[in-house]
Amino acid sequence: MIKVWLVKSPEGMKMDNSYIKTILFAVDQVIFANSEDDLQKSINCLGKVAEEYGMKISAKKSKR
Repeated sequence: MIKVWLVKSPEGMKMDNSYIKTILFAVDQVIFANSEDDLQKSINCLGKVAEEYGMKISAKKSKR
């Protein structure tokens, strides 16, 4: 699921010559973005991809 999201989501945050979109640890995920708009696009994209896999993002457990 994450591989699909990585292809569909905005580019992430630029660090040196690379872009970082996310860090995963156990069941947690941090999403990086250059703007609030890109962050919202990434979150929306993740939600759509999760639905394709029969999963759902818990807004109650999410932080900004």
